[in-house]
Amino acid sequence: MQRSLLPTATPSPWARPDTPAATLRGRALHHWRRTPVGLRWGAAAGAVVLAVVLFFVFIFQWNWLRGPLAGVISGRLHRTVSISGDLEVHPWSWSPQATVNGLTIGNPSWAGAGPMITFPRLTVSISVPQLLRGRVLLPLVSAQAPSIHLIRDAAGRANWNFSGVEPPPPLRLPPIRHFMIDDGHLKIDDAQRKLVFTGTVTSNERAIGAGRGLFALIGQGTLNAEAFDAQVSGGPLLNVDPSRAYPFELHMRAGATHASAKGVIPHPFDLGRFSAQVRVGGQDLSRLNQLTGLALPATPPYDISGSFARVGHNVALRALTGRVGDSDVHGDAAIDSSTGRNRLTADLRSNLLRLEDLMAVFGGAPRRLAGHTVSPAQAAMAVKLRAEHRLLPDTDLSLKRLQVMDAAVSYRADTVRADSVAVRALSMKIALSHGVLAIEPLALTLPQGQITGSVKIDSNPAVPTEAVDLKMAGATLESLIGRGQANPPFEGLLTARVKLSGAGNSVRAAANSADGTVAIAIPHGEIRQSIAELLGVNLTKGLLLVLTKSEQETPLRCAVADFHAQNGVLTARRMIMDTGVVLVSGAGDVNLRDETVNLRLSGTPKKFRLIRLNAPITLTGRLEAPKAGVDVSKAVPQLAIAGVLGAVVSPLAVLIPFVHPGTAKDADCGALLSEVAAHGAPVGR
Repeated sequence: MQRSLLPTATPSPWARPDTPAATLRGRALHHWRRTPVGLRWGAAAGAVVLAVVLFFVFIFQWNWLRGPLAGVISGRLHRTVSISGDLEVHPWSWSPQATVNGLTIGNPSWAGAGPMITFPRLTVSISVPQLLRGRVLLPLVSAQAPSIHLIRDAAGRANWNFSGVEPPPPLRLPPIRHFMIDDGHLKIDDAQRKLVFTGTVTSNERAIGAGRGLFALIGQGTLNAEAFDAQVSGGPLLNVDPSRAYPFELHMRAGATHASAKGVIPHPFDLGRFSAQVRVGGQDLSRLNQLTGLALPATPPYDISGSFARVGHNVALRALTGRVGDSDVHGDAAIDSSTGRNRLTADLRSNLLRLEDLMAVFGGAPRRLAGHTVSPAQAAMAVKLRAEHRLLPDTDLSLKRLQVMDAAVSYRADTVRADSVAVRALSMKIALSHGVLAIEPLALTLPQGQITGSVKIDSNPAVPTEAVDLKMAGATLESLIGRGQANPPFEGLLTARVKLSGAGNSVRAAANSADGTVAIAIPHGEIRQSIAELLGVNLTKGLLLVLTKSEQETPLRCAVADFHAQNGVLTARRMIMDTGVVLVSGAGDVNLRDETVNLRLSGTPKKFRLIRLNAPITLTGRLEAPKAGVDVSKAVPQLAIAGVLGAVVSPLAVLIPFVHPGTAKDADCGALLSEVAAHGAPVGR
């Protein structure tokens, strides 16, 4: 007897052999309904899970998600995203892993054709236990031959800004324990910073030796048309601990500018928070404008170091110390870019300021280069000024760059050393807001007295405008003229007011168009009598005092010089010097356009003088070195009369035209001083 190969149904425990099938189904349904609800839902869920597992194992294809996944990423990044290769997913692990092959992220339309990022192969794993605790931890990120092309146009639009807000938030990656970058390539085209860079990026555990697993970015290009190279290195990325700081080093060179940094990222890889010790040096701080986005001034060669810390959009520079030219500099600074516009705040000081170093800010240079540390631009300007016999530099100050940032800076120099100006100390506060630069208050301490005032530059008009308003008060003639002499030729108080405004992109251009007033006053003092007599061309008395080396003094009752400036020409409205023996009046102009001076001083004796030449003293020539002389042509009638009298009357009669009875009267010093005071000279009573 053959046995059937078909399976034999197991009888239901509720059924008898003769029980109908319908009755069996009813009894089973009745038993299911009497089963607890929790058990019924558990059984149903288990069945669903089993069905899903069987579906994924035998039917589901991960490549079905390529399109939806690319769409989700595209929506988040606002870029065209495509996946041309396979998706490889290994979900059955506490650290599920996914690999995307042929991932491409496109550029925004303004950046042109071509991809922004391509990943031939990108592998990422995530820790499920950490995810259940509310933390994202990536045990592995591996990028094979990635290529990244970063673009920023002149208007500041950046293709790496996926947020749609300005400024974009700093890059903040979740903690990564094992980060592999194999044969990566980075290209940067930054029109705003004038930077072109091409580099390679590696961090590969398959490397051998001391460099195994170390991060390295090495590349070169150009920055502001100068050769640029950079190297960034970091610690091994094989076993990064999110709770431990990640170390890095940076070395960069652009032309003569070099920078280095050694620091840490406290929480890898939150690039919005890191700190470092930095050192930067070069020929001119303004060369850092393109690299930093800050409108830094032109300077002599510099070398500065300090601590650097970034938190989000805020940067702190602490314990800055170094040298700029032959001056030391110390202090702290901070940069806030949270509004999309850099704002610099700083408190800086110098123990010793070489005043010629400050001239570089305005495009100037020392008259003599020997003994000075200068930049190539300063050296060239010094040669040019000497060749043209000029004082005012015409360096293009590029004032439009003031519009890129705001600033509030305070600076003081405890000691000032200058070649030709008697300045002891300096302090100023600088405010820059939306293209308007104001240096106020500005204070220069003299051996006696002080110069105070303000400087204002507005870069917003088509042609930038400048305004200078300075007052000198409490100064003395002897501290400024004849310093170091036991008996200086002049003594007395000196006050002045300079209020000028002009337009242009250089000091010379602004001076060429200067309008305003210059007022100088000496309320009282003393003058060497020999000088006073010679101002009146009193030959016998003056020459006698000079030949005998007399240091006899005469009162300087008052002196005023009041100039009106228009289109760069300062014309004397009033020039009076009233001494005890001579009353001197003057006329003429100072031309800032061609930097020449043309002044005439006519002195009239107050006392009888035997031989007095009726000719004015002249001060003419280049402003850098005017020459004093006597305009003898004005004395031709006097000489002619003397010749006639000597020939007709007697030889002694030749002296008659040169005799002066001394008819000059004292000037009304009160009225004169009131007049210059009305023009702003701080005349004390």
